[in-house]
Formats: sequence, structure tokens, C-alpha cells
Amino acid sequence: LFILNAVCNYYITCKGHIMGSMMERDMRNEIFDHYQKLSFTFYDNQKVGHLLSRVTADLFDISELLHHGPEDLLTSVLTIIGALVVMFSIRWELALIVALTIPVFLVVVMVLAFSFAVVGSFLTGEIAMFLILFLIGLLAALLHFVLGLIQKDVSEQMWLLKQRMDEQSKE
Repeated sequence: LFILNAVCNYYITCKGHIMGSMMERDMRNEIFDHYQKLSFTFYDNQKVGHLLSRVTADLFDISELLHHGPEDLLTSVLTIIGALVVMFSIRWELALIVALTIPVFLVVVMVLAFSFAVVGSFLTGEIAMFLILFLIGLLAALLHFVLGLIQKDVSEQMWLLKQRMDEQSKE
């Protein structure tokens, strides 16, 4: 699991940023070509700062989403799958509870993300991202709780096994 995570992070760091900068370059070229085709009256009615902001800041945000979004999604999905595999190998009943709650959390996050998009004019991107990360943190807390239950169960099983072994050695 950690090796796979390291490979994904390597890919994100090396290949992802190269791909992202190429995408950003292509989008900038397309916008520049489009700006070249616009009439002079368009520029008379627009603020130069607003146009430059579109080319720089907004385009950077779009390219970051386009090249980090799929990579982050892939690493998150692989991490969840890996954690579920480990949990199922330890205690399948508790892992099943976690596996069944994941779709519920995903639906809640998607509904809230949609509502954030609707009310997006009132919320900044940082607040919306904080709230989404908070919901993801709740899912992580649930996973931590279940892993604690699994660890407690394994500790109890080990203690019972030790007790049986001690009783057998006394006989």
C-alpha cells in the first residue's frame, strides 16, 4: 500500500507537473489566439486587468484542477481500496460496516459540494474546500474508529489465546 502510494506520488510530482504545464501552455495559446481575433471595440469595453486575470490566475486554477484532480482521485481510491483489503483480511464484519458507509459519505459529500457550487458566489474556494476536507476528515475518523475496534478485538483474541496457552502449560 505504501509502495503504491509512493509510486503514485512520484508520478504526480514528475509526470503530472510536466503534463500540467503543457496543458496550461496550450490553453494560454488558445486564449491568446482568441484575443487576437477580437475586435478593438471589445477591448474598449473591457478592463485590461480583468482580461489578464483570466489569462493568468483563472487559467492556473483550471490547469491545477485538470492535472491534480485525476491524480488525487486515483491515489485516494487506491488508498481506500488498500485499506479495505487490509481491514477485510483482519476482521471482515467491521470492514463491511466501513465499506457500506463509504457510499453514504460520498453521496453526502457530492450533495454538499453541489450546494457549495450553487452558493459559490457567497463562499470562497478556501471555505468550500475546508468544508469538503472536513467531511473527508469525518470519513477518516470513522475509519480510525473501526481500525481501533479491530485492534481491540485482535488484542482480546491474543489475550484469550495467551490465557489458553498458560492453562495448557500448567496442565
